[in-house]
Amino acid sequence: MPPTFSQHKYGILNYDLFVPSPNDTTRKYPLIIYFHGYNDTVKKFFNWYDSSVQSVNPCFVLAPKCPPSDAEGWGNSFLDIFSTRISLAFEVMDSLIKSSNIDTNRLYIYGTSMGGFGTFEALYKYPEKFAAAMVLCGGGSPSTAAEVMKTPLWIFHGGEDNEVPIAQSLNLYNQMIALGATKVRFTEYPTASHDMWDYAPKEPAWPDWIFNFSKGDTFAQRPDVSISLSCTKRITNYTEVIVTWNNVDNRQIRQNKIWYYKIIRNDSVIVTPDFSQTAYYDRVPINGLNVYKMTAVNYDFWGSDSSNTVTVDNTTGVIENENSFPQEFVLSQNYPNPCNPSTTISFTLPSRSFVTLKIFDLLGREVSTIVSGELQAGSYTRQWNAANMASGVYFYGLTAGSFVETKKLILLK
Repeated sequence: MPPTFSQHKYGILNYDLFVPSPNDTTRKYPLIIYFHGYNDTVKKFFNWYDSSVQSVNPCFVLAPKCPPSDAEGWGNSFLDIFSTRISLAFEVMDSLIKSSNIDTNRLYIYGTSMGGFGTFEALYKYPEKFAAAMVLCGGGSPSTAAEVMKTPLWIFHGGEDNEVPIAQSLNLYNQMIALGATKVRFTEYPTASHDMWDYAPKEPAWPDWIFNFSKGDTFAQRPDVSISLSCTKRITNYTEVIVTWNNVDNRQIRQNKIWYYKIIRNDSVIVTPDFSQTAYYDRVPINGLNVYKMTAVNYDFWGSDSSNTVTVDNTTGVIENENSFPQEFVLSQNYPNPCNPSTTISFTLPSRSFVTLKIFDLLGREVSTIVSGELQAGSYTRQWNAANMASGVYFYGLTAGSFVETKKLILLK
């Protein structure tokens, strides 16, 4: 056990506390509070103590204990029970915040099974308290979605879970999406059962994803990357299409710190491989045409511009691979035009360039900067939201290296 691990008691609540070592009292550290599953008070949270995590993201870990004799457990949002022990755990956490060098903008919550139910309940009761959360094989009421979705969230569940059916968390997730949630991810392991603690920590992003967030984040922009996609077809015992792409992940730049990829076949996402992968074997393409493309999603839930598209005819074997990169600079006419209040502007770059895309009023005064920075070769789309602008004629101008072009748009409210 780490030397800075200690066991404590507060009222009827037992809890473990880990303090980062060395503890530099001149700095603030994040805190993770972990709610365990039923009768499982020891083994599912030790990975946060591991040196591979602490050496990069040193943090406090608070692990309260709930005995099997406590019928309330950690509570749940179906019955709206905020249990006695979870209330005491929050009192302990608040006391630690007052007495220790803890960064209140970087409080994280994580729960498994029974603790997952408690985590969803905590996110519902305290939607502004935590910077990010993770829930493994838990569940929550869809009626709480509007509050739960305020916290960046990663949910894990096994498709064959017979202890906590996947619907317990999937229904809540679906309601969040229906309400427009953009900062939640649901990872399903279709053939797995209840033991998500054996799956989720093996995700490459597991050790550092949660530490990416801080309360008040405005979140980074979409990844500034250009994905080059290619496909080959082969026949073994079955027909498969091998989809490969270039590694665009950059762990040093938040904007380009890739979390996972979305591979899209015929306009439907078929798989979301993690950032460490550069190939996928599609063993269930349909007969006839299969059109592939992909995007990259960063830790802040932003998706990149789409890759080139590749069409594979699964019947004839013909592959039509579009050029990965445009051959010339192009600034397209915005759409829709006239617009109200937002419009999409598309442009292509044949080479990496420093790009500015700006909006000007009829007198030539700059009213908005949409892009200002280096972009790789590729095709891009950007939106201009003119909700706060008056109706009238505007111009948008693209400068990329020596290329300069301006087009007119009309805002009509």
